Amino acid sequence: MLSGCSATGVIYTNDPYEKVSNAEYLTSRHRTLPARKFLLEVMDEINSSEEKDEKLVGYSYRALGFLLTSSTYQGYRNDRDDYNTPYDGDKNKGMEFYEKASEIFVKNYLYYDAGNTAWMKHLVYIKLDKNSEACAQLDETIAYNKLGLKNDIKNGTGVAYTDGNSSFDDQLAKQKTKLNCK
Repeated sequence: MLSGCSATGVIYTNDPYEKVSNAEYLTSRHRTLPARKFLLEVMDEINSSEEKDEKLVGYSYRALGFLLTSSTYQGYRNDRDDYNTPYDGDKNKGMEFYEKASEIFVKNYLYYDAGNTAWMKHLVYIKLDKNSEACAQLDETIAYNKLGLKNDIKNGTGVAYTDGNSSFDDQLAKQKTKLNCK
């Protein structure tokens, strides 16, 4: 069996969930062109499938939101004319994909994923210098994660603790203070 790389350091896979995961990883490393390739492949698979895997659609939409709101991707996009698929656009289009992902996650009781999506949206609002919207997304993050805990549904991704915070609550409290949230 032969295997190859789809992007340096990323082994090609046929698994659409792995493709989405690879795209998120690549986007986080500012390697948005191969990330875009993975996501276009997944969306083609989703659109050609008789039965829609809603969880996969939600994850794909969230990854598209992440890609489209990344500064690196916007820089490439602005320099090229060939970015004209329904999955390309500006940061507003990325926020639309985040919204679609949230709707799917809530509909399917994937509250941790909805919370993670709200967290990602809050980061975009910070970049856009829209602190009140960022604070509202932090409140959504808290609400969805409480729903996830309350229902003990552990099949989502949750929000990773970052910057040396000891807990999720600690991370959110620091972020709310930093943004002067009420």
